[in-house]
Amino acid sequence: MKILIIVESPTKAKTLKKYLGNDYIVCSSYGHVFDLPESEFGINIQNNFEPKFVPISGKQKLISGLKKMSKESNLVLLATDADREGEAISYHLSTLFPSKKMTVKRVILKEYTPTAIQNSIQKTTNIDKNLVEAQITRRILDRIVGYTLSPFLWKAIQGGLSAGRVQSVTLKWLCERDLEIKNFQKEEFWELFCNVKTKNFETFQMQLSKKNGQKIKIKNKEEINQIINVLQTFPEQSNPFPERSRREQILKISNIKEEKKVEKPYPPFTTSTLQKAAHITLSFTTSKTMKTAQSLYEGVDLSHGYRTGLITYMRTDSTRVSDKAHHLALSYIKNVFGEKYCGSTYNIASKKSGIQDAHEAIRPVDVNITPESTKDFLHPDQYKLYNLIWNRFVSSRMSPEELSQITVEAIKQEYTFETTQKRSVFPGYKILYPNKKDQITIPENLKIGDVLEIVKFIPEQKFTSPPP
Repeated sequence: MKILIIVESPTKAKTLKKYLGNDYIVCSSYGHVFDLPESEFGINIQNNFEPKFVPISGKQKLISGLKKMSKESNLVLLATDADREGEAISYHLSTLFPSKKMTVKRVILKEYTPTAIQNSIQKTTNIDKNLVEAQITRRILDRIVGYTLSPFLWKAIQGGLSAGRVQSVTLKWLCERDLEIKNFQKEEFWELFCNVKTKNFETFQMQLSKKNGQKIKIKNKEEINQIINVLQTFPEQSNPFPERSRREQILKISNIKEEKKVEKPYPPFTTSTLQKAAHITLSFTTSKTMKTAQSLYEGVDLSHGYRTGLITYMRTDSTRVSDKAHHLALSYIKNVFGEKYCGSTYNIASKKSGIQDAHEAIRPVDVNITPESTKDFLHPDQYKLYNLIWNRFVSSRMSPEELSQITVEAIKQEYTFETTQKRSVFPGYKILYPNKKDQITIPENLKIGDVLEIVKFIPEQKFTSPPP
C-alpha cells in the first residue's frame, strides 16, 4: 500500500514528488475544501455558535479524487501549512477518511528541502485541535461581522460590498487618524545653520543648538533675524581681531567630544518586517512580497534539475532561529569574512505579549546557497527577495559595526553651534552592504581653540508635523 500525502498547493506537491519515491502519492487540496455556505448564514448562534461547514463550490471533483486515492493507501499524511489555516484544512481533510483501517497523521513541513522533508515524515504528529478551534472561531467572527455590517455598506455606498472583521476596525482607526491630521494645528519654528571655514580653507556645516548652555527654540523669523544680527557683530571689548571689521563673522571651537558607538544588526525577518523592507527597498506590494516568498518557500529548480525550497515558512511573528541554522551561519561568516565578523551573541528580541513564536524567523534554509549562486535560475523578483532575506539573516549573526562619533561645538557669545558625524572604525555586519559609505565632512585636524570663519548663515523655516 502506498502513502498518500496531501499539501495545499500544486507547487509544493511538485517539490515533494522530486524527493519521494514511488511509495508515495502526492497531491494538492488547492487550499480549503470546506467552508461556511455562501447562500446562508451558516452559524447556529443559539447552539453555542455551531458552524455548518459544507464542501466549497467546485471542489466536489477534487474531494472525490482524494477519497479514491486514499483507497490505495493505509496511511494519509496531511502536510498543509503550519499555521491556523493549514491546521483547519488538515482537520477538514481528515473527515474525508473516516475508515478505522486508515491512519491519518499530521506532518509539519517548515522547509522544503530533502533532509527536512524526510525528517518531518518520520516525526508525524496529530492535528492540533486548539489551532483548529482558533481558525474556526476566526471564521465564525468573519461571518458574523460580515453579515452584520455589510448591509450598512449597501445602504451607505453601494450594493455588493462586504465588511471584514479586521478591515472594518482598521478603517475606523484610519478615519480617526485622518480626522486628527486634518484638525492638526501646525506651529512655526526655525533652525539656523551656517557654513564655516577653517584656516586651511576646509568647509563644513554647523547648526545652532544652545543659548547660554540651554537648548534653543526659535519661534519665528523675527527671532532668528535678531540672532543673526548678534552673531554678525563683535562687541568692541571682546573683538579678538581688532584689525578686522567689527562685522566679521567668527566662531571659536569650545569642545570636541569623541565617543565609541556600536550599531547592532537587525534581527531576521518576521512577516511584517519583510513586507515593510520589501516595500521600502524593492517597491514590492504586500501581496507581491508574499506571493514571491511563497514560491521561494515551496521550491524552485536550481542547477542540474535540483529542486529545493530556499526559505523557511514565511508567515511568522518570531525572530528566533534554530541552533543549527545559527551555527551554520557563523561557520559561513568565519570562512568568508573571518572570525572577527562573527556575532558573539544571538540577536533575539524578547518575546512580547501576543506573539505566538510558533515558527522560526524567515531565513534561508541553507546559507551556503548564496543569492549569486541562484541568480541564473530565479525570476528577477525571486532573486531580489531572496537576496534581501539572505542578507538580513546572515547579517543578524554578524558582529556590530563599530563607530567613532565626533561632536564639535563652537561658540560666539552666548550661542553654541555644533555638528556631529559618525565614522566607521570596523564595518561588522555592514560589510554585506558595501554601498553605505561615510560622508566625511568634519576635518580631522580640528582642536579646541581653533577659529572658524562663518561663510554663510542658512535660516530654515519649518513647521511641526501632524501624527503619521
